[in-house]
Amino acid sequence: MKQKYATPRVLMFLYVLTITSGLFAQVVNYPLEGNLNDISNNVSGTFLEWNNASPAPNYVSTPSGGQGIDLAQDQYVLLDNSFRSLISSDDSFEIEIDFRYTYTGTGNGRKPIYGSKPTGNASAGLVLVATRNSTTTFDILLGLADGNFDESSFFKVNPSPLNTNEEINISLKIDFEAKSWFFKANNVYNFGFISEGFDMTIFKNTLQNLPAYLGWQVNHGPDM
Repeated sequence: MKQKYATPRVLMFLYVLTITSGLFAQVVNYPLEGNLNDISNNVSGTFLEWNNASPAPNYVSTPSGGQGIDLAQDQYVLLDNSFRSLISSDDSFEIEIDFRYTYTGTGNGRKPIYGSKPTGNASAGLVLVATRNSTTTFDILLGLADGNFDESSFFKVNPSPLNTNEEINISLKIDFEAKSWFFKANNVYNFGFISEGFDMTIFKNTLQNLPAYLGWQVNHGPDM
């Protein structure tokens, strides 16, 4: 049975996205200053909404003085197709995101932060999800799948709960060669290895062939 998720108007304010590949060569950098333009390799983003053919992004001011974009549960940013080859072109990649999780309702407040994965527990891909922990805190879950249900995993990566409505800086690094992941949230670190049986070739090829998105893309997501 599928879980039902609450649908708040505002769930996440995304402030900046930076992705690097290999030996920390910058792939994309979205400062989100009133637009979705990448200032590194011209990999543009497109703001979309599930049931709205022409949605308008809502850019917001941040408490620290910058700008960001407001993403409700049914809104997401689709990254340019050229992004796929950039993120999977080396032995590793790292995603760094500044955001603020704003959900204060009573449901689980689940919101994908970043993903490249269709629905289905075993479908190959990656997803990084924020989910409510308490009325004042939330957790971040990492989903990794190679198409084999027994090797798929979906687990919490932040060592301690994160504060709702606080500006959070997270970093996720996936090393294809070492079969490892590294995660940081506001300078608190976590690290682990991916299962030996996990097919990294399928996983990497999936990232190269599927669209990547920020937020919850329709027919994609974390039902793991």
